[in-house]
Amino acid sequence: MNAKQFSLKIEQIKRENGDMSYMDAILYYCDKNTIDPAEGGRYISTSLKEKITIEAQGLNLIEKGGKLPL
Repeated sequence: MNAKQFSLKIEQIKRENGDMSYMDAILYYCDKNTIDPAEGGRYISTSLKEKITIEAQGLNLIEKGGKLPL
């Protein structure tokens, strides 16, 4: 598994479950595939990180203009 394959799987889960956030989709995928979420973090691509950042800003979990570490 590489970052691109992981991102495609997360995008597919997100499409199938429109009300699910990207973080929830990642946790769901990790749970279903017995992957430790800490290990799954290394597969998150830059574009997926940007989408997670936008969601987190919308939920006021991080400041607008703030970024998640790359």
